[in-house]
Amino acid sequence: MSLDVATWTRVTELFEQLVELPPVQREQVLESSRPEPVVREWLDKLLCAHESSDECLIDHTVLGVVGELESSTNAAADHETRRPALPERIGPWRLAGEIARGGMGIVVRAERDDGQYQQQVAIKLLRARSLDAAEQRMLQQELRLLARLEHPGIARLIDGGVSEEGLPYIVMEYVAGEPIDEWCNRHGVDLDQRIALVEQVCEALAHAHRRLVVHADIKPANVLVDEQGRVRLVDFGIAGLLAESDSAAVRTELRCSPAWCAPEQLAGESPDASQDIFATGALLRRLLTGRRMRSGQAITCWLAGQSGDYQPPAPPSTEALDILAPQRLRGDLDAICLRALQADPQQRYVSMNALRADLERWRQGHMVSARPLSPIGRCGRFLRRHPLPVAASTVAVLALVVGFTSATINARQARLAATQAQTEAMRADAVRDFVLDLFRAADPLRQGGAELSTREVLAGAVETLDANAKLPPEVRVQILNLLSDVQRSLGGYDDAEELLARAENVLTKTPDLPVLLRAETRFQQALLAEKLSDRERARESLTEAARLLADPNERSAVELRARIEIELALNASRSSEPERAETHFDTAQHLLATLQPPELDIEKLLHGNRGVAAYRAGDYERALDEMRQTLAIQQQLGNAEQGAIVTTLSNLAAIEAQLGRLDEALDYDRRALAIARQAFPEGHMLIGRRLYSLGDTLRQRGEFDAALEALAEARRIQQAADLPAQVELIDLTRARTLLAMGRFDEAADLAAETGQAMAAREGPLAGEVLLLLDFELAALHALDDPLLAERLMLAEQRLASAIEAERVGGHGRRLALTLAAIALDRGDPARAGRWLALHGDRSAFEAGDVPLIALSLELRRRVYINEPAATTGLAERLQHALNESTLTAETRAHAWCALAEVAAAGNQGRRLAVALDELEQLAASETTDAPSRRMIERMRAALDETGTS
Repeated sequence: MSLDVATWTRVTELFEQLVELPPVQREQVLESSRPEPVVREWLDKLLCAHESSDECLIDHTVLGVVGELESSTNAAADHETRRPALPERIGPWRLAGEIARGGMGIVVRAERDDGQYQQQVAIKLLRARSLDAAEQRMLQQELRLLARLEHPGIARLIDGGVSEEGLPYIVMEYVAGEPIDEWCNRHGVDLDQRIALVEQVCEALAHAHRRLVVHADIKPANVLVDEQGRVRLVDFGIAGLLAESDSAAVRTELRCSPAWCAPEQLAGESPDASQDIFATGALLRRLLTGRRMRSGQAITCWLAGQSGDYQPPAPPSTEALDILAPQRLRGDLDAICLRALQADPQQRYVSMNALRADLERWRQGHMVSARPLSPIGRCGRFLRRHPLPVAASTVAVLALVVGFTSATINARQARLAATQAQTEAMRADAVRDFVLDLFRAADPLRQGGAELSTREVLAGAVETLDANAKLPPEVRVQILNLLSDVQRSLGGYDDAEELLARAENVLTKTPDLPVLLRAETRFQQALLAEKLSDRERARESLTEAARLLADPNERSAVELRARIEIELALNASRSSEPERAETHFDTAQHLLATLQPPELDIEKLLHGNRGVAAYRAGDYERALDEMRQTLAIQQQLGNAEQGAIVTTLSNLAAIEAQLGRLDEALDYDRRALAIARQAFPEGHMLIGRRLYSLGDTLRQRGEFDAALEALAEARRIQQAADLPAQVELIDLTRARTLLAMGRFDEAADLAAETGQAMAAREGPLAGEVLLLLDFELAALHALDDPLLAERLMLAEQRLASAIEAERVGGHGRRLALTLAAIALDRGDPARAGRWLALHGDRSAFEAGDVPLIALSLELRRRVYINEPAATTGLAERLQHALNESTLTAETRAHAWCALAEVAAAGNQGRRLAVALDELEQLAASETTDAPSRRMIERMRAALDETGTS
């Protein structure tokens, strides 16, 4: 059924004449006007949609109109491409059946079908014209941005692109749920639960808005409630992914669902955050009244070109669902809903967080910002929240007097609070307007079709900020901090530093700005300093920020102070100051305990970082406990099947490996990799990280070939993603694996090459640089390579510099052990002693691999310089540790070599036989690495020379 602009004009003219007439008069008008068949058919469709009680029918009508208009306005387009038939598969996905059809495309259920792993997803085939190469690249860029959204309330975007048939498509997490309104009605959900669900919607949208991503199509069908009763937003950002047609009429339909969207979207405005606020208000109204924002009549009128002026809806309390008490909606909830649904975006809530905060205030019985109360009203609400028993009449009179006095004081304080709130609201308005301009700046329609990159948008934002001289200083600082935070996350450290310098300049010129704003700026400065490896400057900024918030009394201040304390703890941990780190962690925990409801995101941050710090300090049991608590919080947040959990699983794997439980470690790594492959697009850098972790665990298990295979795939991913730091980290572990396999030439070359690249980027004293030097020395020593002397000199110089700079750390101590071992093999016990001195008093060695290797080398040194009295005590400690500890094959080889030398020096034949038997078993074990076997060979050769073996 062909439809051109002229036909559509005729259809809308007749619709306007007929829509208000009764059926008999309609037929009379139609008989007299005698419309063409195509006009009559489209007219019947519009009238049918207008009169239908089926809410979905109008969406199908929109789909038909859009499809026909697209075909007529783009002759080169293929109509079947607009209404695609389902292919059997797309990439690795086998399509299993249609879920839904709408104005934006077709949604189908699909399953992974390439033998890699099993996963069920939802795939949306977008209704768009064929994309050229540039548009395909733009689509992939947008998909990468959307894939960064990680929130328990947002269904993950997994993959996307253009199919072989030329159809743009996206692959989303399949959510087994039902639309929020249907779920509420089926379960008979009460008012408080409905409001709590809308709060979850606000939290998820706020997360996206902070990353400059809007949904643009919030409606019940896109807000699902899963089996756990948790909100999940689907179709996130889809409107922004659709290719634009040449027809302005078509563009509007593609951008929104007419029944739910903001009036400015119907007028053709591009999506921004304020439109998500409007749509959330429409969703709230649906849950309170059961009504849509626009009826079928209003939508068909709009399709016919009769949009008219936007009329705000009636207060929800006047149309409340039967199961909801209208008196509970009257007043505050009416005001909240109507404020979100204001026609003017400037009159709506300034952000999703502001809307969520008002809903939370309503649930707690506090005053909402959408409906300020008089002092008497505030007093009455206070009394309702805190009822007091009434006793004798004299007490009642006294209570009345006290209450009147208290009300007067509260009223005065409330006026001050209202003034402050008004100031903060104005400030938030200004920040909101600025951020909305960022959204609009990225719209290619406003740029004459040019697509702006994120960096171009940020650069334009700075220019706009500089040009706006009327912005209040506190707003300017907030925006500068925001832009700096984004630049830092994108790796633009120079730009971030310049923005923070501007913020600091404003703070210096305006000494009366809020303390919280100053503390936030210091916090941002500290985060940037950490990225720049300037640990001392980071500590100074964090300490100043903590001083500014010495006595936080507002929730936002408590939250920021807790984050500051966590960063101070991490700073201390990285500087090998575990006691100071523990103090800051304790302070953060105490602060978080004062928050009700709890702030789970920050608690998760606390436990996760506390676990990392414990791991660095060698307290693996504590690290394991903290990481398990992190995992529990993530599961509580609904992240059990989401990408954010993979890092925690990998951390648990690393801790289990340190505890010698490699089977458990491998299980965690495989779980992490499986979830990462489900959560992120193929080739995503986080999949590369999980492959790296898996490869390292396989290396520790002695599965060297499998380890190299995993590491090679990880390297390809990170190299394609242009992440040199990740590539170097992978090469470090590849060098260690090659060393363990006895491929000493390859290990030495790879360690040298990677060490040079890493030193150029991170400095010659970085821990990983020292570790690579350690691997290179071990390989050259095993080969008896002439280059060893030169590299030994370099290693000693760097380690001495690291000691002087107090930057030794675990990797530096490991290098010291290798230098000590080589010195002993070369007959230089004095030099070996100097390097072993890094580990402190020899009598204070504790259990664990590195300390016991140091103890073994110290025992060998004492044998070499003939100190039998000291040797006996050290040998007993080492023997005891061997009996009690789960140690690596390398550590056991060091220990038994030392005990063999003690037995040989003391002519203890039986003990020597035991030691040699243990070493023989180690040499035959598949888990023993090549350097350890080489050490055993050297020791046996030395004993053969003395005739003691």
